[in-house]
Parts: sequence; structure tokens; C-alpha cells
Amino acid sequence: STATARATQGVTVRGGDARGVLYGVGKLLRTASFQSPTGKSTFAVGQWRGSDSPQAPNGFRGMYLATHFQNFYQAAPVSEVVAYIEDLACVWGANAIVLEMPWEEFSGFEDPTMLAQIQLTAALLQGV
Repeated sequence: STATARATQGVTVRGGDARGVLYGVGKLLRTASFQSPTGKSTFAVGQWRGSDSPQAPNGFRGMYLATHFQNFYQAAPVSEVVAYIEDLACVWGANAIVLEMPWEEFSGFEDPTMLAQIQLTAALLQGV
């Protein structure tokens, strides 16, 4: 998937397919700026023009989400984590996520903490 941006009287993002457009919008957002110097919000398109494609167009661009250790991924509402995962995909080009089941923290499958972890993992996967 590739993306092309041209500036004439606006910005056009084109891609060879849906993933290309998604990559292009992510590139647009990554190279743009957002400023609020006088209290008025301003979005400015960056200077990038041309064609671009991910370094590994058919490769693995994944992110590991540690859903244990009482961190954001475990403590935040599922909707916030799902929104973050969507940002990873849409803005940053991630095409895989890894969720680990920290087996060493549980006494077995009937452990209430493990059941909660399974429910969290299922909710995250159903949300994306």
C-alpha cells in the first residue's frame, strides 16, 4: 500500500487500496502540526509531498500491550484501550497487537484474577 499527497487548493490523500489511504492519512497526521498560540486551535499540514509507503509493506508492524502490572492497558476502561489500538493501526500503521497471558501470576484456571484477565483480553479483542 502506498500513499500520495498533493497540495493544490487543499490536501488529497490517495492510496492503492484502503490500507494505502489509511497509511496516507497517518502520514498526513504525523507530519502535520497542531498549535494553540492565542487560544485559537490551528491545524497545519506539514511540508511532506510526494509518495511514500511503509518500510515493510507486507511485514509485521506490531505492538505489545502489557495487560498486567496494573498499567494503563489493564486499568483503563476498555473503550479507551480500544481507541488507542485503533490509533496504533490508523495513525502509526500497526497491523498486529500482542497480548500476553502472564501465567506465572495465577494459581490456575479457576483463579479469579485469571478469569478477570481472560475477560479483559476477550473484551479488548472484541472491541477491535
